[in-house]
Amino acid sequence: MKPFFYLLFSLFFIAGCSKDDDKEVNTSSLKLIVIDKEGNFIPNVEIRTEPITKTALTDDMGEVFFNNIEPGDYVVIASIIEGLVEYRKGVTIKSGIENEVVFIIDLIDSNPPTGPGEAEIEGLINDIYQQLKGRYVFDASGYVSYWGDVGTDLVSSNFYSELDRYSFDSGTPIINYVWESHYNLIAAGINKVLIHLKDVETDLSSMQLKQKAELQFLRGLLYFNMVRLYGNPIVVTEDDYGQPDTSTYAQGMQEAYDLIISDLQFAKSNLPSISTSSRASTEAATALLGKVYLQSAGFPMLVNENYNKAIQQFEEIEGKFSLAEDYGALFSSDLSGNPEVIFKIDFNTENSQGGNYGVLWGPLGYALYDFFQPTPKAINGYFQAANMVETPVSFPIETADTRFYQNIATFKVESGQKTNLEDITDWRPYKYKKDIATPIEENGGSFDFIILRYADVLLMKAEAINAISGPNSETYSLVNEVRKRAYSDEMYPLPQGLSKQEFLEVIMEERSKEFFMEGHRKDDLIRNQMLEEVLDDYNAQTGRSKKIFKSYNYIWPIPAKEFTFNPSVKQNPGY
Repeated sequence: MKPFFYLLFSLFFIAGCSKDDDKEVNTSSLKLIVIDKEGNFIPNVEIRTEPITKTALTDDMGEVFFNNIEPGDYVVIASIIEGLVEYRKGVTIKSGIENEVVFIIDLIDSNPPTGPGEAEIEGLINDIYQQLKGRYVFDASGYVSYWGDVGTDLVSSNFYSELDRYSFDSGTPIINYVWESHYNLIAAGINKVLIHLKDVETDLSSMQLKQKAELQFLRGLLYFNMVRLYGNPIVVTEDDYGQPDTSTYAQGMQEAYDLIISDLQFAKSNLPSISTSSRASTEAATALLGKVYLQSAGFPMLVNENYNKAIQQFEEIEGKFSLAEDYGALFSSDLSGNPEVIFKIDFNTENSQGGNYGVLWGPLGYALYDFFQPTPKAINGYFQAANMVETPVSFPIETADTRFYQNIATFKVESGQKTNLEDITDWRPYKYKKDIATPIEENGGSFDFIILRYADVLLMKAEAINAISGPNSETYSLVNEVRKRAYSDEMYPLPQGLSKQEFLEVIMEERSKEFFMEGHRKDDLIRNQMLEEVLDDYNAQTGRSKKIFKSYNYIWPIPAKEFTFNPSVKQNPGY
């Protein structure tokens, strides 16, 4: 494709003094003008910045205004040809100066393309999949680390101490970084591509319909992260794309769930059946929609009828998947063909998209970092009450629950060899990287990280049925199916006669072991209004730093930086 714009990037900074030269100014402004070589103004050129401030289109005078920008170094990006071609230029924004940048663009084609074709859009979608592997999205430092088990009874973390001990606020850096990373993918990535499909004047082809469904699945997935993290995120769709008036954007938990459910329903109806678990499919959309319904049925939404809706989704994919025979095989480098995996993120060093699972935590002497330490509760959950593990530990360690050996490293690595550790405070999470003979390096791991798997579906369905009517033969069967794989003997059947609350506690215990370090624990506890009680018990029993949970800490605050760009945003209660 031949680009129809060439940017010559002649930049002129017109520095005008502020009205009060003696007054300290903490924010500044930026005016951008886009003209052609003859001095004609060019409207509808998309302008954005990195770090992210906002995205806007030039008006009829070829102008865009960015107000309340913090001083510093930025990259100004002009997007043309429906966003397929981008030009960048570094800009230093100074305090107390009215900064003005002029882009001179040479138009060389009077008949530009009307928009990207199917192949170009497919390339953009592929790029979005790659961005899911980002540091603050689904890499090892992503959702699984800063939210999943942090701040619960399963791990402690000095690296994420503010998150783990609930001492964060709206200025905590990672709370801002996660917000920016997700909205960069949603607004500047997914919505940008969706606007191309929205502008198609004729009916969408089958390929375009599939592409739209895939994009909406990915947007639903990311907004599901956002609504659990921030509670009341700003809801931005393709209809808002390029809208400079941010006060018109919707914000709220209900609004977010409405969009997520709508996106996933569309995806479910228009995606093909699964052919590879590394791409969106109708089964992946169905499973994720069921998970969304279950989460919204619990706290804080408490939409009770969504339990039945969740069950309906789970029933639609029953029989299409099965549990892998070997629990440990779920955490190998290649999950192609694994019957349990519904949707996963591929990290592959061959395309420079290696991940950090096994890098940030793992056995002492092997993992490059030491982000997490399992708590005594996490360790002893695999043992019967009479066989609790205490320091000093006698080896060999024996337990019927084989998940222990996959999830907890009871050794350190010295010169490529394992050395048993008698002190359980030296034990570490051990879920992902197993081949200790192979050197490990940052961003160097080929690995498949699972987002949705069948064991999750079975336990979620049992939880939803139990929430409606208590335990029955089906709920026992669902949980026992997961337990049977975990236990090497006949201990797996649950005792009969459990009450509704007892059965819920059994499900939560099974989920804590089955999905240890997979990013589920905090959501499970919040949904069932158990987080505060669990942390009270943890604090009463631990000699480690206390986790001082406050009732509003079930979500993060809206980042402070967002209020600079969008003063109409409402902060979450308590912050």
